[in-house]
Amino acid sequence: MELKYYGCLAYADALELQQKHWQAVKEGKSKAHIMALEHANVISLGRRAKMEEEVLATREQLYAKAVDVCASDRGGLATVHSPGQLVIYPILRLQDYGWGVRQLVCHLLKVSQSTLQDYNFTTSVLPDESGLQYGDKKMAFVGLRVQEGISRHGLAINLSNDLSLFDLIRSCGLRQRKHTSMKNEGYTVTVQDFLSSWQKNWEKSLQNCEINAHCEAGV
Repeated sequence: MELKYYGCLAYADALELQQKHWQAVKEGKSKAHIMALEHANVISLGRRAKMEEEVLATREQLYAKAVDVCASDRGGLATVHSPGQLVIYPILRLQDYGWGVRQLVCHLLKVSQSTLQDYNFTTSVLPDESGLQYGDKKMAFVGLRVQEGISRHGLAINLSNDLSLFDLIRSCGLRQRKHTSMKNEGYTVTVQDFLSSWQKNWEKSLQNCEINAHCEAGV
């Protein structure tokens, strides 16, 4: 399974790349590809999101902070991406791994949880399995789309991104949702270094076939 870091991309450009890799998996030209990247400042609106309900900022405020607003075909409502946040998009055919959607979500969360623990951050899975929280603050979140059995979109982890941008939205439909990052909690790590650790945990989890046991345990 190939994993590639793409640097910082505009949201629309990342969507185009996802579609390209999704098509390659569909046509059997690729088994799986993981896109790892950062996004320029953007609010992404999931399929159920309405801008007038989820975006709290005025157009003038968005312009002042250089924040774009983009529609997305992932699940969920509104979220924010910005530099310093690691975004991981696994593009794979679920049946090749014997997974359902919940197992993929579980896998992404477990690997991310293990990687954060490598840096002494003990997190827990949110009750609705939409992400990870550190204390009572959200540090990582998931939003997927599975089409014709192949996944797109994925996971975001707050490392050193601008948390004030979350004040511009009703995050995941909740006005008072608190967010944090590793930097906000006193630890600075580069996106590339964290990604290297994340990739090692991902590969280890696949090799050890841990996912089924974790999901059956409700992790």
